[in-house]
Amino acid sequence: MTLEINASTAIFGPNGSGKSTFLKLLGGIIYPDDGTITIQGYDVIKNREAALRHVGIMVDPIEFPATLKVKDIIEFIRIMNNISNNKIIEFIELLNINKKLYNNKYKELSMGEKKKLRLLNALSRGRNLLLLDEPFSNLDPNIQLNLLKLLLDIIKKKESIIVITSHNIKLGLLLTNNIYIINNCSIYSNYQKSILKIKKKDNTTLEVKVADPLKYNKILEFLSNISSFNDIDIEVVS
Repeated sequence: MTLEINASTAIFGPNGSGKSTFLKLLGGIIYPDDGTITIQGYDVIKNREAALRHVGIMVDPIEFPATLKVKDIIEFIRIMNNISNNKIIEFIELLNINKKLYNNKYKELSMGEKKKLRLLNALSRGRNLLLLDEPFSNLDPNIQLNLLKLLLDIIKKKESIIVITSHNIKLGLLLTNNIYIINNCSIYSNYQKSILKIKKKDNTTLEVKVADPLKYNKILEFLSNISSFNDIDIEVVS
């Protein structure tokens, strides 16, 4: 797999298929048994510091200390990632991090509020590569939309490579048409040769490249079983 500079990639697959593991490999959290991973020419194992200098990652089980207050976590993120006050305030406003919670401890936050802080950290650090595991889950719809707009803006400004995993295919397709499906810890299909046409009810279409036409039926079966796809019609372009 090659990730293009200033582009985004979405990875879909069932639970346990290897999506999160793949992001952990890219982010240097775990090491591969075989093969190599390089970021801007630096090997993640041999030149770890150089490779991961500006890689932002949000993946379980990375968490902040349970007793650390929200305001201290935000300041830690700002200092460690060397970003300006204006930039971190911009991210805070887009993620709608509640200032009333600033004196709360991390362990006292809801899943959604914890998710916002983890996203804040990843966004603040990911100036070369941004790796987000299920970034839209546990967020209110308006925050999902804000996050989507922010990621699209990052791509437009050519600020970072973005890789997400998601069960929300609709939001994933709004972000990118560079898609991989992973199953049983291997690439099940990557969209490169033939084309799937995703036709929405408003008659707009999105063309998605598919690697192996012989797997169309399995891919379509997989997509049709995703509840977030229930308002999208799928047709194959020969």
